[in-house]
Amino acid sequence: MKVFDRTQEDDSPLNYYMEREWRMYTALNFASEWVQEVMVALRLFWNGMRSWEGTGLADTPENRRLLEAAALVISTEIKNKSFDYIKHFPKGNKARLFRPAEQLSPSHLTVESYFKCWIKKQSERVRAHRVKDYETIPRHVLKARIEQQAFGKIALGLLDVSHLQSLQNKLRAKG
Repeated sequence: MKVFDRTQEDDSPLNYYMEREWRMYTALNFASEWVQEVMVALRLFWNGMRSWEGTGLADTPENRRLLEAAALVISTEIKNKSFDYIKHFPKGNKARLFRPAEQLSPSHLTVESYFKCWIKKQSERVRAHRVKDYETIPRHVLKARIEQQAFGKIALGLLDVSHLQSLQNKLRAKG
C-alpha cells in the first residue's frame, strides 16, 4: 500500500492510497462550516479486491504520517505475500470474507424459537386454515432428529444445507 500518486489514474490498481475525497456528479451548494470533522480512510487494492477502510482518525498531519507508515508496512506485506487483512482491519469492511467460520458468532436463536415468533405474525398475513396447517410444523419438523439433536434445537447461525437435506430426507421417508 502506498500513498495516493496523482500521476496514476484514479482507478489504477497500482494506486493504493489514503485520501480525502469529494466527488459529485451534479451541482452542490456546499459550505465548509457544515463539515464538523474530516476522517482519513485507507483505500486498499489487494487480491483483486477494492476496499475503503475507515481509520477513525481525524485528518491531521500527524495522523497522515502515522497512516503513511502503516501503508508502507501493508504494502511490504502485500509484496511479500504475507498480508493478513484481519490483522490490520479486524472490523474492516471485508472482514467477513477472511474470518474463519469458527470465529463467526453464531446466532443463539434456535429454529424453534424463531418459529414461535414467526407463527405469531402469520395470523395477520395468511388465512386461518393456513395458520392451522403451520401449527402442525412443531410436531413433524421441529422434533425430527438431525445429527443427534432435534431440528428445532439447532441454532440458526449453525444451520446449514446438510441439516436441511437431512430433514428433507427424513420427512420424505415418513411419507
